[in-house]
Amino acid sequence: MHGTGEIMYETGEIIYGAGEIMYGTGEIMCGTGEIMYGTGETMYGTGEIMYETGEIMYETGEIMYGTGEIMYRTGEIMYRTGETMYETSEIMYGTGEIMYGTGEIMYGTGEIMYRTSEIMYRTGETMYETGKIMYGTGEIMYGTSEIMYETGEIMYETGEIIYGTGEIMYGTGEIMYGAVVTVVVVVVVVVVVVVVVVVVVVVVVATTPIALPEAAKVAVVVVIVVVVVVVVVVVVVEVVVVVVVVVAVVAAALVVKLAASTR
Repeated sequence: MHGTGEIMYETGEIIYGAGEIMYGTGEIMCGTGEIMYGTGETMYGTGEIMYETGEIMYETGEIMYGTGEIMYRTGEIMYRTGETMYETSEIMYGTGEIMYGTGEIMYGTGEIMYRTSEIMYRTGETMYETGKIMYGTGEIMYGTSEIMYETGEIMYETGEIIYGTGEIMYGTGEIMYGAVVTVVVVVVVVVVVVVVVVVVVVVVVATTPIALPEAAKVAVVVVIVVVVVVVVVVVVVEVVVVVVVVVAVVAAALVVKLAASTR
């Protein structure tokens, strides 16, 4: 669990960093979308102005065209008025032709301006729609980066929780390990003491005139006292080898001494 917590902790940091990168990218895309959006609006407005200018030029060309036709007709009327007005009619006729040609030029210019304004208008619309798309894309990236950022924070906090849980489990395992070792040591020491006392009692009874009941009573008392002392010493000090040796020697001496004194 301790190792798993560290892995989850590192993974949370990586996701957290990725969320920050995505967050910054979303902000950049959002800003780019706003710039494109503004550019599209400007182009859209320029297209409208060019469109209106083309219409004005187109209408002016029509007026000039109509004026040329009127002058042309006037020239024809003047031409037919009489031979006395022949020279004048020729001048008026030529003037009408000039006005007519000028009207045609203005008319063609108006058409060109009109087509140009239409192209600019369509270009402005395209830029406007592109700006909208870029702006929407920026918003999506911005939202995605926020989600990644929040996910990274959650993973980061989860890693900390798993890491802390692993430390708790690790400490608990150490405590349990120490408790098991202590219990095993106490059991081993008690068994050794009992065996030593029994052997001493048998030897004392066999080699001395001390009776078995008396030796057994003393042995029981010695075992109880020694076991209590052993448990306390092992639990508090945990000096296993020294305790076993000392207890065995002291137990043997006490059995012999107490048995002899009761005799």
